[in-house]
Amino acid sequence: MIKRYFKKLLRSRTGQQGISLIEVLLALLLIGLISLGIASNTISSMHIQKKTEENYAASNLALSKVEQLSAIPVDQLSSANNSVEESLKVPGSNATFRRSTTIVVNADTSRTITVKVETVGAMLPTKVNFKTTFSMWQ
Repeated sequence: MIKRYFKKLLRSRTGQQGISLIEVLLALLLIGLISLGIASNTISSMHIQKKTEENYAASNLALSKVEQLSAIPVDQLSSANNSVEESLKVPGSNATFRRSTTIVVNADTSRTITVKVETVGAMLPTKVNFKTTFSMWQ
């Protein structure tokens, strides 16, 4: 089909054979514009993938801290367990994270735990906040 189109195109010219320089330049311009669009989309998708991986790693760090704290009896959790951990690395991720944990003893003796994880020095910053409440069983 394409072959027939080009043959017809070449026959329709009156006594001319081949393709002019302008047609070649226009074809190259079109190919270049299409390539730029594809490259731009590829770069954007790579940034989104990196951000998603860092969010996943930050969420895992937050949940692992909550799991560590859930192993401690609720009546022993207090502001003494508050912590800030710098330069945390997650296997499989090049990012460095900072994790801060805050424990508040509520009036009903329950504990509100807030874990914040954020990337340190990343080109695309990531912040994850995880908040939960532990109650004492009676």
